[in-house]
Amino acid sequence: MKKRLESFLRSLNDAQRDAVTAADGPAIVLAGAGSGKTRVLTGRAFYLIAQQEVNANAVLVVTFTNKAAGELQSRLRSYAGDGCEIPWAGTFHSYCARLMRMYGAAIGVSRDFSIYDTDDTDQVLGEILRDQRISRDELSPATLRSWLSFMKNGGTLSGKHPFHRIARELLPVYNERLRMAQALDFDDLLRLPLDLFAARPDILEIVQRKYDHVLIDEFQDTNRHQYEFARMLAAPQNNLYVV
Repeated sequence: MKKRLESFLRSLNDAQRDAVTAADGPAIVLAGAGSGKTRVLTGRAFYLIAQQEVNANAVLVVTFTNKAAGELQSRLRSYAGDGCEIPWAGTFHSYCARLMRMYGAAIGVSRDFSIYDTDDTDQVLGEILRDQRISRDELSPATLRSWLSFMKNGGTLSGKHPFHRIARELLPVYNERLRMAQALDFDDLLRLPLDLFAARPDILEIVQRKYDHVLIDEFQDTNRHQYEFARMLAAPQNNLYVV
């Protein structure tokens, strides 16, 4: 694998090579579109495994879309070669779902929970709006979903819209519908691991011990929950590498 790494490093320009071989510790790689960010991120993971001999299972690579995750996995496989172990690479949501299935029972989340996508969520919200005798012309499920997501991520509705107050009142109703259905929406998948870590520091420590390095793609797209999750996961080594 060392020879493959040497060949890979020779294919990089100076700036890319410096980023790939950076010292341990927190690092931010600033680069524009088309500058080889994905190549640098996956190259960093390859470098950690091939040069620093970090166990592949101790490197976590996180991105935002399934398509991007597939690209990361494909590149890691091509760099390392067949038969070599590569790090797990996937989305924030997929990793958090795995985490909650393993440990969510500690905060009352069934390991058999369903994941509601936007269509599922809009269906539930449509039922709630009908129960409240609010027509779709007055407030659509999609608009309500956006407001509820904003609040679940720590935002506060301004109250300027006449239905903001109603949205605040419907948030616990919506959450109860999810609980009764043993379902989590996309916001829950990002929020509940933080609740889990706060309630059970011992579980946080178990997860932290698993990873020596956490790498994040498209870091500029992270929200508050995703950033806090990544920061907690990377502690105490703080080998958080973001592009």
